[in-house]
Amino acid sequence: MNELLNIVWDIKAIKDALTGMNLDTEKLPIGTLKVERIKKAHAILNEIQKYLPLSSTKEQRVADLTRDFY
Repeated sequence: MNELLNIVWDIKAIKDALTGMNLDTEKLPIGTLKVERIKKAHAILNEIQKYLPLSSTKEQRVADLTRDFY
């Protein structure tokens, strides 16, 4: 888990990867995200994972969670 966190927080590696994909890192919020925001996004993604694969009764919940994520 620590290795994953090191990768997530390696801003230089992220910028290098994005630059390699021809993305302008000056226009992206790299390095400005708050830890609380990332934790909330992670929790939402974990919640979405619980509902996959989708059934018709779960589609609305996944749509709501997706909206919350973005």
